[in-house]
Amino acid sequence: MKRMLISFLLLVGVVWHLVASTPPIMSAYLKNSRLQVACNTGEGIEMCFCFQPCMQNKLMTFSHVGVRAVDRATCDPLSLFRDSNMEWLNISTSDNIGPVGVKGYSNFVGGNHLWHRPSASGVPGKGEATEVFTAQCDSFRILADGMPLAQTTATDCRRVTVEVWNTLFDPLVEPAEGAAMLSSPLIREHATYALEDNTITVTIEHHYLRSFVVSRYYGMQSMFVGESSILTPNGPYRRWTSQGSIKSFKKEDHRWLNHFVERSSSGWCQTAWLRQDDLGSHECLHEDSPIFARGSNKCYHVLMDNWPVEAGESHYWRGVYVWSRPLIDDDFVTVNKGSVNGYTLLAIDTKQAGSVTIDRPEWWAAFYTPAQSPDIEVTATDATVTITAAKASGMVMLEYDENSGVTDVNANVPLHGDEWYTLQGQRIDRPTQAGIYVHNGTKVLVAH
Repeated sequence: MKRMLISFLLLVGVVWHLVASTPPIMSAYLKNSRLQVACNTGEGIEMCFCFQPCMQNKLMTFSHVGVRAVDRATCDPLSLFRDSNMEWLNISTSDNIGPVGVKGYSNFVGGNHLWHRPSASGVPGKGEATEVFTAQCDSFRILADGMPLAQTTATDCRRVTVEVWNTLFDPLVEPAEGAAMLSSPLIREHATYALEDNTITVTIEHHYLRSFVVSRYYGMQSMFVGESSILTPNGPYRRWTSQGSIKSFKKEDHRWLNHFVERSSSGWCQTAWLRQDDLGSHECLHEDSPIFARGSNKCYHVLMDNWPVEAGESHYWRGVYVWSRPLIDDDFVTVNKGSVNGYTLLAIDTKQAGSVTIDRPEWWAAFYTPAQSPDIEVTATDATVTITAAKASGMVMLEYDENSGVTDVNANVPLHGDEWYTLQGQRIDRPTQAGIYVHNGTKVLVAH
């Protein structure tokens, strides 16, 4: 029995496994532009989310994520800020959805960044901060199970979707005297947030209105509260490392990084998983660009660095934030659990290398691998599963139903995505032979 347990931990240590489940019940309450959501996870824990205009530019995004113990089956979204037992896990005192740097301007636009005047020597963005907005929220809509959420009515649901449309402005075009906001649009931003259980799934699309060079874009950021240690699977910190010792690292050294995990002194974790398509593929980073950045008490997935974009061009990224107490957290493995579109997500990271063959578990299904790691090989037969890891590492595997097709784990995928995989999980440019393939998260038959 002990050997089987160790074998299971080795197995799960290299995958993010998605298994069908029934999402916990949620209740959402909207008053004016503040959305409050409570979700009973079924474990005596209620996860709470608040969306409202926040950060310096008053953009609609998640401002608070918290957790509290409950002894009731129903959810209460109205008491989020009145409950003294609430433990806040994320507070957006700074950026959680990143700002954009514009070459020639020594600062950022969007997020938590107001406009800075030129320095005394004339360097744009290097001078004093003003009260001038660099971005605005044009509109937003909130859906509960696909239906518009009514004002001031607590609504039970299983999924809440927040869609936001923003404009980011050109900081090199100085504002008129006394203006509250920059005036020359540079980027149209479309943000989609899907809330369920203890998870927010995010898709951000940028449409560029003019040609310029993106000096730096931190797309997926963390504002985790009480961070004490950090884990970067496929990065240099493959065991829990004190947050004070964490440093930025480059793409050329750790190109397979796709998620990081932060742990608080109270035992809660935040996992930030970046899907590896479009900007998440890190193709808009140079070899010597940072792929992971560490700021004051926060971490960043770096998505663009000194990269030119053309007017009319678009980019997007997709990511998943999970807040959880680890199911397992010891010297060998850390496992965190979330939900994506009704399917359970397990963020599982081993901390040592090895190889093991075990009996194929009953829950093991068909998978494709959108982010193959060069350090891990997983093979399966009808009876066994073999995992070989050259070193402590990790990779992403997504479950699909062999009878009905791929599970809908890719909601919010922009239509211009173009991912092809074989049923064995190998990514390809395009099918060259007839057969069944996975295309943008859907199983399709290709005839030649």
